[in-house]
Amino acid sequence: MRSFRERTRFATLLAVGLALVGSGVVAGAAGGNFILGQANSAGTSNTSLTTSSTGNALLVTQNGTGTAIRGSTGSGSGIAGFFTSGSGSGVSGVVGNQNSYGVYAANDSANEGSGAALRVNGKQNEGIIATSDDMNAVRGLVTGCDGGLGLCGGNGVQGQGYFLGAGVYGDGTDSIAGVMATEGISAAVYATSAATDIPAVYADSADGTGVTAFGRLGGDQSNLTDAGGAFMGANGVYGQTDTGFGAGVYGLANGGLNYAVFADGNAYVTGNFGVGGTCTGCTAALVAVNGSSSSLQQGDAVALEGVTQAKDGSVVLVVRAAKKNDTVIGVVQRALKAAPDSLKVTGGKRSIKVNGEGDQDVAAASGTAKALAGVWEEGGASVPADSYLRVITGGVFAFDGAAPADAEVGDAVAVGEKAGKLGKAGADASAKAGRFLGTLKDGSVVLMVDPS
Repeated sequence: MRSFRERTRFATLLAVGLALVGSGVVAGAAGGNFILGQANSAGTSNTSLTTSSTGNALLVTQNGTGTAIRGSTGSGSGIAGFFTSGSGSGVSGVVGNQNSYGVYAANDSANEGSGAALRVNGKQNEGIIATSDDMNAVRGLVTGCDGGLGLCGGNGVQGQGYFLGAGVYGDGTDSIAGVMATEGISAAVYATSAATDIPAVYADSADGTGVTAFGRLGGDQSNLTDAGGAFMGANGVYGQTDTGFGAGVYGLANGGLNYAVFADGNAYVTGNFGVGGTCTGCTAALVAVNGSSSSLQQGDAVALEGVTQAKDGSVVLVVRAAKKNDTVIGVVQRALKAAPDSLKVTGGKRSIKVNGEGDQDVAAASGTAKALAGVWEEGGASVPADSYLRVITGGVFAFDGAAPADAEVGDAVAVGEKAGKLGKAGADASAKAGRFLGTLKDGSVVLMVDPS
């Protein structure tokens, strides 16, 4: 039988419980105790816990599959962590499983808005500092697409810089690269700029090369898939150097059947042009105007009449058909016509090959293109009076026409009795145009132009 004290204690607890039920007080209400295993309500009051221990102020262990602590709110923060002393973390999340997350944040809204799964504000410090001993410190992955017909996309990482800062900045001091990009649908790195005179890509090296690009062997060279860089626009490639002996654009061919520089089309040089070593297949040419009253033909030898200026201000020679014993300055190559200073460019498309995607169309913008320098359009083999022409002043020159009269392969050639027409140089010839090298299978006449 229980003692008198035990019977009295049980009766007292029973009486208090009946009084609480009878009075309508909820278990764990404001001012009451925190009762485990039941729903507690503090009404409009706050609950705080203060401790001076060296361990956990509050430790909750969940041995089941549920959540250890969960915060839910209608408009505020579900859980807010603050640490206002000189060290420590506001919220710390640690996990010991390689397939779990130390902290998991999600935004379960089905609608697109300005919210996010995680919002970080570092004030005067970094917003996020991420480190990793083995994998990526930060990884961004987009898996959804809300555009029509698949014409949409999202950025794995988006950064917006301020003033002199960058949208995305990479420091490669102790690694292979500051920023590294691998295969994409159209490019490993894609950059655009809508601002005037601001480059889409700007590279600056303190003591090296601004940009190094390599094209790999294989693929279809006609579509530029082997090019280190393939560009559309006013300037395909723009290079500038401010050093004493630097190069705006530098090309290097490491032996083999390679070219350090290859131009498919016109090439224009405004400054000095020098060739070191052997110049294979080189010809020197000048722009001139036919100052005579009759037409000049391809292969005619010409003499100097004077100089004038083209509409762009460039200096051009005034020439005429050379007469016997005139000093010959060159041989007529073909007629020229000055191209317009500018032209309208309609938005065109170019097809490029993309790894794993096949042919892709790349569009060029419409607008007005202005010539960087005077451009000459080539005309026919006949040059009317007062028309422009190109004169070959040195090198190997092949043209359609009659071979020099009486000349054998290797003979010196000069102007004979008919103005402009070359033949074998006689013993009395005081001026020569070069040498006859022979004819090709298609009948073209080949001269070594070397006026003397």
